[in-house]
Amino acid sequence: MSDEIALLVADVFEAAGALRRLGEHTAQAEGLTQARWQVLSVVSETALTVPQAARRLGVSRQNVQRVANDLASSGTPPIRPTLTTAAPRC
Repeated sequence: MSDEIALLVADVFEAAGALRRLGEHTAQAEGLTQARWQVLSVVSETALTVPQAARRLGVSRQNVQRVANDLASSGTPPIRPTLTTAAPRC
């Protein structure tokens, strides 16, 4: 790997860390975990299935399903459009 590419990779990881810290701070300010904040964010503009949301976030389907279940059981106000468990019908 060339020095330029190695420096770019290091910069990308540094930026990812900064974004993660910002996300944690933002979620906490809203009284949410980062996982809940991310799931709510990804479904805030369009209805997605659990697998679609998981692919968009780069996490497992099971993780998104757990967070969605936690949100539903915690009484978090529903958002529209919302996370669905089946593929949207056209």
